[in-house]
Amino acid sequence: MFLPVATCALMSLSQTATPFDWRDAVIYHVETDRFFDGDPKNNANIEKRNPAGWHGGDFRGLLAKVDYLKALGVNAVWFSPVAKQVEKPHRSARLTHWPFHGYWPARFDEVEPRFGSRADLLALTKALRGAGIRIVLDVVLNHVGYGAVHAGIRTPCGKDDITKCLFGLPDLRTEDPAVWEPLVKSTKQLVDETGADAVRLDAANHIGPTEWRTFRRAIPSPLLIGELWGFDAAEKKSWDGLRARDLDTAFDFAFADLALGWVTGRLATDSLAKHLAKRDAAIAGAAVPPIHFLDTHDTEPFLSRARGDKAALKLAAVLEFAVSGIPLINYGNEVGRKGGRWPTNRGDMPWGAAQDKRLLEFYKRLVYARRIDPGLRRAKSIVSALSRDLLMVMRGETVVLLNRGRRREIAKVDVANAKSWVDVLSEKKLAAKNLTVSPRSARILVRAE
Repeated sequence: MFLPVATCALMSLSQTATPFDWRDAVIYHVETDRFFDGDPKNNANIEKRNPAGWHGGDFRGLLAKVDYLKALGVNAVWFSPVAKQVEKPHRSARLTHWPFHGYWPARFDEVEPRFGSRADLLALTKALRGAGIRIVLDVVLNHVGYGAVHAGIRTPCGKDDITKCLFGLPDLRTEDPAVWEPLVKSTKQLVDETGADAVRLDAANHIGPTEWRTFRRAIPSPLLIGELWGFDAAEKKSWDGLRARDLDTAFDFAFADLALGWVTGRLATDSLAKHLAKRDAAIAGAAVPPIHFLDTHDTEPFLSRARGDKAALKLAAVLEFAVSGIPLINYGNEVGRKGGRWPTNRGDMPWGAAQDKRLLEFYKRLVYARRIDPGLRRAKSIVSALSRDLLMVMRGETVVLLNRGRRREIAKVDVANAKSWVDVLSEKKLAAKNLTVSPRSARILVRAE
């Protein structure tokens, strides 16, 4: 039955089933240093004009915004790696790059003080759990930061994926149990202390399958998410690589380009439909679906790639929420955060008047649509090209229509006994089977009762 948004806002996010079904997840990614400064006392070396500098966001800042996340409706949060970072920046002729992102660890058993204390971290994770929001920890085990001192550093660097020094970072001899076992132990301690529901494994394809299998035996309970760069959820070889490492799921790096190509007209609608059908067939054999996104901290923001076209962003977001898989919202996508190519892609989260409130309400409605409709989360996806510009995604009895074109389209929707629909995005009740879709817009249709 269709429920108004006001009713949804009263639903307690903490009333979630156990064990959690990750098909029901909407993950929100936070670049901790860029989100909100909740404790100015832990600020050091702040350079807000430096796009690669520290900007002051911390655990207390994220804690202060838990209500914002609840209002958005997301039920899982992935935030930056928490390990203590190297003290000095990496300098080049172009810029001074500090480890604000968390991917240049120096100590795996300590928390980065600019993010806050261990007590601050545990207060944050406790508040997230209390809000019914799952915790996705990000851990870096392949390497340490530039200039770090660690007994396990590999010398010299090799040329293959396992032994290479990624971006020139000191690589760890993770294939050596004397190096790997302490890394696993420190991760297990962090998982146990925070009660993490999932762990994102940075640079997972640069650590061997044997090591990941031992990791799984040591840390069996959280969902293990591999960052396997180039993972394509439509390709069997990508899934084979995931399973060889005994990981649960991975980020689908191919999806963003598909979405951008289609909404901008560079990818034919029938080609997209065929690719998504292939993707769905591959996902059907997976225990946990992939996580797909429009952008992340490692890529140029979708809005920038679409040249500021918010209608294109909205269409792509509807597609992201309609197809099989777990949608990921990168911080600020929902409010029109600006940014371009590295290093400006990791800009500060806008707050207050700087936010696009209409876009925020649109994203809230998208999250709400998935929340009220199990079909959008779990049903088999059937994708059809209805015309050159009109795409239909059917999930159970839910119908999603996307029109990327510049003129109105009419869709004939044939679902048994369906006499009327409610468009969750507009809250309008629609009759009959021939439905109009305005230019560059979408409908998410649930059966009216």
